[in-house]
Amino acid sequence: FATFIGFFSDIDRFEAFIADNLTVLAFVNFRKNEPGEVGLRARLGSSILFNTQDKVDPDMFVLFSAQAVEQVGKVEFLGGVTGRVRLTRDRVLGQRGFLQFGLAASLGLGPLRPGVHFKFPLESDLLEIIDFVAAVNLGVRLR
Repeated sequence: FATFIGFFSDIDRFEAFIADNLTVLAFVNFRKNEPGEVGLRARLGSSILFNTQDKVDPDMFVLFSAQAVEQVGKVEFLGGVTGRVRLTRDRVLGQRGFLQFGLAASLGLGPLRPGVHFKFPLESDLLEIIDFVAAVNLGVRLR
């Protein structure tokens, strides 16, 4: 059950929920944060999944995100889109991917940053399974 929920609720890192797979990830990140301006974050990368049990071809995905970030005092607000497109398999391009819209807020408390985030699927296939995802998180700065 946890694999099913994790797979569909966290599309930008669903590899973490798949058993018997070796995953190779590579990403490029872009950040622009100027004081007093809305910041931008963008990410582009790929994920290759190798099944460790069956002799099947690996799956390859392109992952991407674009987000706007606003800092108001100690609170950071974030909103944007995240998606993934499967490059392998013989499916129509529109049926190969998942896209979601996300909103998040976090509070800077020294080295700790508690937060909440919400994800809303934008694809009809995903909407048949979940309406939205709500979560809490805690970031810890180590230096």
